[in-house]
Amino acid sequence: MQYLTAGATAPCSTVFRVRAGLTALDLAGDNCEPPRLSLLKELLHAAETDAYAARDALNLPLVRAAVTAPELQQLANVLRAAGLATGENPHPLDQELTQSAALATKRLRRTLHPRSS
Repeated sequence: MQYLTAGATAPCSTVFRVRAGLTALDLAGDNCEPPRLSLLKELLHAAETDAYAARDALNLPLVRAAVTAPELQQLANVLRAAGLATGENPHPLDQELTQSAALATKRLRRTLHPRSS
């Protein structure tokens, strides 16, 4: 479990550390229950600080089956706070993205097919 705390102050490593831990949990199966629970608690703690890590943890059935309802809710709250739980972009952002894509398409067409004079 040292990899969970190694570089724990570097936020950029959280997703990697959680994914490595989730892989270890998955590979361990039911064979090593006490260390597995300890690892799971460490993963949950790390996942509470990063929405992508929280999403990865929630996507693993063994995590959902092993954690409490409040722990699941905490991870879901992390996703919602980051905007990852909605399944769609907020309307103003979606509108801006659509307008940008339309402008890019128009400019690309002009570049690829210049008008003949």
